[in-house]
Amino acid sequence: MKFIILFIILSSLIACTREDNYNVGKVETYVPIYSDRATAEVIQYLPPQPFEKGGKIATYQGKLYQVEEDKGIHILTPNTGSGAAIKIGFISIPMCKEVTLKDGFIYTNNISDLITINLSTLLASAPSANNVVTVANRQRNVFAALVINQVPTAPSGSYFECADANKLVIRWEVKTIDNPKCKLR
Repeated sequence: MKFIILFIILSSLIACTREDNYNVGKVETYVPIYSDRATAEVIQYLPPQPFEKGGKIATYQGKLYQVEEDKGIHILTPNTGSGAAIKIGFISIPMCKEVTLKDGFIYTNNISDLITINLSTLLASAPSANNVVTVANRQRNVFAALVINQVPTAPSGSYFECADANKLVIRWEVKTIDNPKCKLR
């Protein structure tokens, strides 16, 4: 496991360059969004959210569950009339990348942890702001490699703000920055 983590760190260092003299002026740049671990572990059930970077889809008991990469899981119900699914809720799960459903539970990652959410408890109440979801089980650091995201997933040649290695990066956003110091090769 230590070899895998070391390999990922070394790969990310090779994949980018840091310069103090790019002098490109204001350009679109990937900027790290940080969080402390306690805040990132808060899971919430929210009203439907917009699709931005959709990921894997799973079905369970007539509903669709689609990952919104690094943000959470959309809950949808099929619309038999028009064929388009209807959003019914969203589970906010920072750094979520996977979803599996079995026996009434959602299994997904939150940061580097494997978490289990009981669907019957979750869907028993209507979504409302700040509706914290109870995590039935949390296995810490099952996916340790997921927290080593000091370089954004972006096209080659993209600029980014160098991440602070001592902070938890929960996602990357594109912003206009003056003379960024890092660039993907």
